[in-house]
Amino acid sequence: RLNPVLDDSVYRAYLFPKERDTVKAKDILKPINSKEKVIAYLACLSAEKAPTNSAEAVLEASGVEPSKVIYKQIAQIALQAGDYVVGHKYVELAAKGTKDAELMLLDALIHYWCAMDRVYPNANRSGFTYIPNYRYTPDNQQINELQAAYNILLEAFEMDTDTVNEKFRAKVSWAMLMVGYFLPAVDCELWLSNFRKYSPLDPADIIFCISNNIPIPEKICSDFLDRDVSDADSNVYAYA
Repeated sequence: RLNPVLDDSVYRAYLFPKERDTVKAKDILKPINSKEKVIAYLACLSAEKAPTNSAEAVLEASGVEPSKVIYKQIAQIALQAGDYVVGHKYVELAAKGTKDAELMLLDALIHYWCAMDRVYPNANRSGFTYIPNYRYTPDNQQINELQAAYNILLEAFEMDTDTVNEKFRAKVSWAMLMVGYFLPAVDCELWLSNFRKYSPLDPADIIFCISNNIPIPEKICSDFLDRDVSDADSNVYAYA
């Protein structure tokens, strides 16, 4: 520590989750009496997939005024815990009546996993995971959740018109593909095309097409084969 007067506990705590030792990280952060410490502590709880009430208790005990970041973290913890209604509540608190594209993406993700919970109750719910439809036939309630997710994602996609954030559009296009896959009225080819546009030569594209017997354009195959083979992409390279 260069200056013993400075409180470097948050910095030191963030080093531990990388080593998967959240217990030590949480001890370092005590007493939890600042916004930065609450955020760091919630990050530990998220890594541990802790119950939602643990996160709520930490926030209440800290006396810290909740921020957008804190509310979003608790929403993510609620999602991992399967507390979908609570997750939506904290997304709403984080948004404070505004339209925030990233929060809308999280809200859609909560709807998505509420629908998928029956198929994968213990899944890591951090993203829109590809689930083959032969393993899943949604009922009416689940269709409603998927439709709600789709509507939110479509609104978020259409909001991004001024700057055209390609990374965000790729993320939303993939999400639309995963959600729309179970909704008969959705044109999945459109979202697959958008995904290819904003995230060209993505391994997920190859995997999705192979799994669903969708022909892969010859140029995509040849361009993919021209890339260097990394450890992460080696299996996909073989498919291409």
